[in-house]
Amino acid sequence: MSEIVNTDLLGVQRGVIVQQVNCRGAMGRGLALSIRQKWPVVYSEYRKLFSSGKLIMGEIQIVQVGPELYVCNLAGQDRWGTDSPKTDLGAYSLAWPIVSLEAGKLGLPVYVPWMFGCGLAGGDWSVVRPMIEALCP
Repeated sequence: MSEIVNTDLLGVQRGVIVQQVNCRGAMGRGLALSIRQKWPVVYSEYRKLFSSGKLIMGEIQIVQVGPELYVCNLAGQDRWGTDSPKTDLGAYSLAWPIVSLEAGKLGLPVYVPWMFGCGLAGGDWSVVRPMIEALCP
């Protein structure tokens, strides 16, 4: 069951915050940049995964940033830019069930920004939201 919570994601103290990342090693705009600035370890772990060649569409990377707080990098787009939509629904169908499983193992709620993958990445919220709700209940 999803619940809309009006809060600053960067202020969450307990849970798994999910952000969409690209597979090109860049984390320089939007929520990704804010997360990079607040928790530099998230960016360094993301860059390690990218450099290893293991950052591929549909994969996730969970990075602990507090005692009961994690950031999940969800590889939901190959490139960046605003010239065309970048959000890949095929990647979502692979990644979101894994997010649900991992958060369940941790016993933590999942936090997803409103319009996930629909701002800079150009996804369609009327498609993305129901997909997330179905794959990560």
